[in-house]
Amino acid sequence: MRQWLQEMFTIMPAHAGKVSEGLETAAETADLSTQENLPRLIGDVLEYVLGFVGVILLIVIIYGGVTWMTAGGDEDRVKKARNLIVNGIIGIIIIALSYTILNYVMNWLLAPLQ
Repeated sequence: MRQWLQEMFTIMPAHAGKVSEGLETAAETADLSTQENLPRLIGDVLEYVLGFVGVILLIVIIYGGVTWMTAGGDEDRVKKARNLIVNGIIGIIIIALSYTILNYVMNWLLAPLQ
C-alpha cells in the first residue's frame, strides 16, 4: 500500500505537467490567450463561491422563517428564529458588498489585459 501511494504521488505530477503543456498547446492552436486566464479564473471561482454562500444564507433565512412560524409561542424558538433571520440578512449584505468589491477589483486588474 505504501509503495502504491509513493508511486501515485511521484507519477501524478509528471502527468500533470504533460496535461498542462497539452492544454497550452491546444489554447495556442485555437488562438486563445493563456496569460489572462489566471486572474479571470480566480475571479470566476470567487464569484461562484460568493453565489454559493448567498444561496446558503437564503436557506438560513427561510429556515428561520419556518422556525418562527412553527414556534407556537415558545419565546426561545422565536428568539432563535429572529437571530437566524437577522444573521442571514447581515450575511447577504456582506456577500453583496463582497461581490461589489470583487467586481470592482477584478475589472481594475483585468483592464490592462483587454
